[in-house]
Amino acid sequence: MRALPIGCGQLMDASSILRGLSILFIAHDLSLAHYISERAVILCCGCVAEMGATDKIFDNPLYPYTKMLISSVPRLDKKWETGKVELKAKNSAYSDGRVYYDRCPVADQGCAKFAPPIVEIESDHYVACYRYIFAKWVQKSALFAD
Repeated sequence: MRALPIGCGQLMDASSILRGLSILFIAHDLSLAHYISERAVILCCGCVAEMGATDKIFDNPLYPYTKMLISSVPRLDKKWETGKVELKAKNSAYSDGRVYYDRCPVADQGCAKFAPPIVEIESDHYVACYRYIFAKWVQKSALFAD
């Protein structure tokens, strides 16, 4: 399968603006997806890991799998960095919980029990990760403590 040339991406972007169309663009080429998309959904093992405004996801990835994907994209404006996100060995024993649990560098045993819900962490930026869900809960609880 051939990669979609950037010219086609520009044409798709221009035609959608002119006609008011929405396009579902599924890609493994994150650079092209970032270029032509206003909104993005990152899937991990067929489940939504993170979604929202494309710039928010690419500028501040929250889900560990999203961080790994974005850090693997070569960039011309930055020196190549290695070892940003380290993965655990794959262990398929936790299939009922979080889909990325077996490879997540920040997972704990609680993550294996239930798949996390998708929550809005900031305006138009959603993530399915207990780490951020718990942090948001603590933040809201502090508001009611006074």
